[in-house]
Amino acid sequence: GHKRLSQVHYFIVQASMSAWQQGGLRKKLSCGSSRSISAISRNAKDGEMPVLQRSDRSLTLQRRDFDKMMFETQAEEALEWIKTVLGDESIVVSFSEFGRQVRDGVLLLRLFMAIEESFRPRYKKKPRNEIEALENLELFLKGIREYGVKSTFVPYDLLAEKQLKQVVAVVHALGALSGERGFGEPLESIAGGVFGGALQ
Repeated sequence: GHKRLSQVHYFIVQASMSAWQQGGLRKKLSCGSSRSISAISRNAKDGEMPVLQRSDRSLTLQRRDFDKMMFETQAEEALEWIKTVLGDESIVVSFSEFGRQVRDGVLLLRLFMAIEESFRPRYKKKPRNEIEALENLELFLKGIREYGVKSTFVPYDLLAEKQLKQVVAVVHALGALSGERGFGEPLESIAGGVFGGALQ
């Protein structure tokens, strides 16, 4: 299901870019107000993206909705990949559960230990407080930095379940790099080859 959804997103992006390049967007907007179309036309040079005006707020909102949908899909792809790598059926593949499942660092450490056999840190399997959870997250980030992952996130943010896009980016970057190094089933196979590593 996630692979199919990613592929749908990919075709939407490709179709949108094609529409911009061919000037087809103006035709597609012919059913809208002439004010909106003229506002776009005045600010668009050949081959460039139009600049949206205040009257085009609906298009801006649609773009935000699309970006949010892509992010949520990428988060679920990350969870699906972790679940596949660890063979852990208790992992819930749902965007709403992403932060809760990775915030204490345990799942992320288990993932990286499965990827890198030489990575065997002493960590808190059941963190009793935020300090121990932060220590786990720091261990994970240190390990993947040494592995070669350039993406990172702020442990305090993850602990508060904020800025989750950065965490998703790190998992995708790790999935892409481990796949390049021949580890098991790369994240790209879960993401349908569309979003794997795209957030690096």
